[in-house]
Amino acid sequence: MTIEIHPQGKTARVVVAGELTVYSVAEIKAGLSDAMATADDIEVDLSGVTEVDTAGVQLMLIAKRNPDKKVVFSNHPK
Repeated sequence: MTIEIHPQGKTARVVVAGELTVYSVAEIKAGLSDAMATADDIEVDLSGVTEVDTAGVQLMLIAKRNPDKKVVFSNHPK
């Protein structure tokens, strides 16, 4: 699992690759928190995600619920 954060002023692009599961969700949450601390608009690119479980879905829902941030998930696996 890897997470890359590409800040651009008040926006950030977060690229996640590998598993988005209970085994990696804590690390991904930390990366998302870092991005959300400095950016108001966050795009999370999931094109490199190979597996998602309920812990990963929970993390995505929690990120979307932040009323002060706009979080968009793109390129999610089908």
